Amino acid sequence: MLSLQQACRIEQRLPLKSGFFKSVLPRTESLLKRLEYQKPLRLLKDLYEDGDDYQGVIDWLLALLAPAWKSHVLGFYRNENGPMVTYVPAKTIEKVDRVMVWALVQFSALYKMQRKEGWETGSDRLEAATTKGIKPIIGPRFPAPPSR
Repeated sequence: MLSLQQACRIEQRLPLKSGFFKSVLPRTESLLKRLEYQKPLRLLKDLYEDGDDYQGVIDWLLALLAPAWKSHVLGFYRNENGPMVTYVPAKTIEKVDRVMVWALVQFSALYKMQRKEGWETGSDRLEAATTKGIKPIIGPRFPAPPSR
């Protein structure tokens, strides 16, 4: 007996470009142009929370991983502050870029590990543990945002 199934999946896709950053995170943007660094963001799907509030994936990632920056990103959208480059010191921007790159590399490694484990065992049991452990490890590495 032949059985057909049809499924529909709706996804919200955030663009890579970010108005808040104005392309001041070149390393982060460069990595996110590569599929091997886009796919691992699936590990964060349980943390998507208010992802619809963001205009770009980089904005969302910063707000998710470093919650102290969230009000700055959303403030930019509400015209309460300018883009990051207009009021954040260059050294802080550089550090944000480096931490974002480090985080993306970690996500890529975790994603590969999860895929390998899933293939070997037929399960995705690492996904929940990975998702819960990401924010406390990565968040403290970000520099504090400037006070407004």
